[in-house]
Amino acid sequence: MRLFIALVLFLWWLSLSAKEADFISDLEYGMALYKNPRGVACAKCHGIKGEKQEITFYYEKGEKKILYAPKINHLDFKTFKDALSLGKGMMPKYNLNLEEIQAIYLYITSLEHKEGRKEESKDPSKP
Repeated sequence: MRLFIALVLFLWWLSLSAKEADFISDLEYGMALYKNPRGVACAKCHGIKGEKQEITFYYEKGEKKILYAPKINHLDFKTFKDALSLGKGMMPKYNLNLEEIQAIYLYITSLEHKEGRKEESKDPSKP
């Protein structure tokens, strides 16, 4: 009986340790969700960097109309979360948990900051 209790306690402790030692970072998890898994695939409409992107086009009275997905890498968290949770315009709602939404947000906003740093480093007027 003592051996059984010791084994149960050891397995419980082991599960706690595994939870703390995540295999991927939140940023990597957000990137994975953004790019494809679970049918989210934000990149299909918003592009790799979350910029405004053409989704499709149609003709109305002989005139070509283009449908765009808006830029999303600059949004505040509440706006971003609401768009995912409730849907907005043509965008459907997604049944993501808060951890998934936060991971995607972390990833997509990190892209804007990376681009800003690249532009600053290319500016010859800055040392």
